[in-house]
Amino acid sequence: MGKRLGKKALLGEIAIERETLDGILAALKPCQMTAAGVTAAGWSVKDILGHLVGWQALNLDWHERECRGEVPEVPARGFGWKDVRQLNQQIFRKHHRRPLQAVLSDYRSFHQQMLELVERVPEKQLTAIGHFSWTGK
Repeated sequence: MGKRLGKKALLGEIAIERETLDGILAALKPCQMTAAGVTAAGWSVKDILGHLVGWQALNLDWHERECRGEVPEVPARGFGWKDVRQLNQQIFRKHHRRPLQAVLSDYRSFHQQMLELVERVPEKQLTAIGHFSWTGK
């Protein structure tokens, strides 16, 4: 298992990786972003971004529910970790037919929400194994 990052280092790594991804996306034309076949499953770049948005939404929901004193259903309602392939397909179906600009807007928005969450959560909670009920031990 790798070394755990502190909040500052984590945010730095996120910024580096996001800048790299954004650079790649900036070089693509819309037709390249929506063309199927980027993955073995036939997903497009837009589908991959929709997948990222879907998982970010789940993470934000888990945290929000825990803050309200609820026990989040992870990974999602009606799905266990053994069902991740089916959940990924559901996320794919949800975003696949959405317009590229809508997915790109969510890609920016959900990333910002995730950054704000990392900023908001105290470092001790962010790095403590098992602090949140939904992270397990």
